[in-house]
Amino acid sequence: GVTSLTVSWDPPDEPPLYYTVTVGSDTQVIYGTSVIINNLQPCTAYIISVVSVYQDEESLPTYSSGKTLDSVPPPPQSCWFDDITSTAMMLYWQDADINCAITNHNISWSWDVLWSDEAGSGVDTNTGYHMRLRDLSPYTNVTAEVASYTDAGYGPSTSCWNVTSQEIPGPVVITNITWSDQSLYVTWSPPEEENGVILEYSINIMNEDDTELVTVDGTTNEAAITDLQQCVSYDVTVEAATEAGWGPPSDVYNIFTNEMYKNKNIQDV
Repeated sequence: GVTSLTVSWDPPDEPPLYYTVTVGSDTQVIYGTSVIINNLQPCTAYIISVVSVYQDEESLPTYSSGKTLDSVPPPPQSCWFDDITSTAMMLYWQDADINCAITNHNISWSWDVLWSDEAGSGVDTNTGYHMRLRDLSPYTNVTAEVASYTDAGYGPSTSCWNVTSQEIPGPVVITNITWSDQSLYVTWSPPEEENGVILEYSINIMNEDDTELVTVDGTTNEAAITDLQQCVSYDVTVEAATEAGWGPPSDVYNIFTNEMYKNKNIQDV
């Protein structure tokens, strides 16, 4: 068994009063010719001695050996991620200290892109103590489960998680620009590839003489730029920033601020 050994022997020509069976520091008195020794460690070799005890003497010990069976291993002591980039991370783990030989590991993981609806999972086996997860998206939550294997099978798993680094976002898409009362109103949609948490948007209003720059919170998708001149040509762009920095600007839209373009959207411009 995993924590027991069954020992049996042939009786000597002269039957004794009893036998003493010793395993390690534990000695039992046995009146038959077999015994089940319990409370042993899995995957461990033991030397068993059997002595025949008579009225006034005892025989020399007879020795034999046995080994308990492998047990299913406990979960690894720990697992963790390191060497984290925006598209990859290294998974490490440490096995529990047991007598049984751990020969393999089952690694399963799931991932969830925190700025989109993308999600997925994977599974692999590994005989070592680390594995690199690749081809991830920026700012993705990854959860891993690691289980160890002995000849008795896989044991329970240990889990850990971490998040890939953010990258700069992709370009913003301007959806509408209108001009009214010396003010330019701009709306946009977030980048298709946000690559993280959008912290700020920057709206750039440029003409040949001046540049107007307005920043708004990353949860906002509209802005008003006031006190602009009439009958002036302005180039408008919007860009977004994550903690990794500013992404590329949107396409440039040119607006001529006069009544002709009042309340015009960009599809009409």
